[in-house]
Amino acid sequence: IIQVAAVAKFQTTNVVITKILGPEYVTTYNIAYKYFSAALLVLNIITTPYCSAFTEAYTVSDFQWIRKIMNQLRNLWYLCIVLLIIMLIYSKYIFNIWIGNDIEIPWKLSILMTINMILTTRYSMYITLINGIGKIRLQLITNLVLCTIFIPLSVFLAKNFGLEGITMANILVSLIYAIIAPVQGEKIINQTAKGIWDK
Repeated sequence: IIQVAAVAKFQTTNVVITKILGPEYVTTYNIAYKYFSAALLVLNIITTPYCSAFTEAYTVSDFQWIRKIMNQLRNLWYLCIVLLIIMLIYSKYIFNIWIGNDIEIPWKLSILMTINMILTTRYSMYITLINGIGKIRLQLITNLVLCTIFIPLSVFLAKNFGLEGITMANILVSLIYAIIAPVQGEKIINQTAKGIWDK
């Protein structure tokens, strides 16, 4: 259900762009998204093997090891921020090499994509921990609620701010994830998770 909600949100973005702004803007958005999501791809490649390791460590209550690994992943996130800023600085040059002059990627869109990916990589490493130990009920509820909110929010912002508005909607959703997931993750690591945080 979580994966379906995530896919639905991604597909909804393209539909909203097509209906509100026009199909030509879908290409612009997706090029910017694919470029900046390269940082997320690198992070996911590194963190994915930890998922099963977190499962094993949690089973034997090795919270010290979990805390150690999460500290390392936080340091990795700081490197992701640096990488994303470098990608932003050189984005116009790289876009020019990649797609030529046929499609122009607005500078504001690139800035907003950078912010969105900083937030996305932030919560992504905590999601690896949360998924690994199976405490996904809060994530499920959050996904369903935000997926429902995202559609009218993205339509409203797209009508008022164009393509950048769609990215703003994604930033607001990512911000909520980037708050909830680390809070739950830290509660689990510190063994203070109770109620919905521990399910």
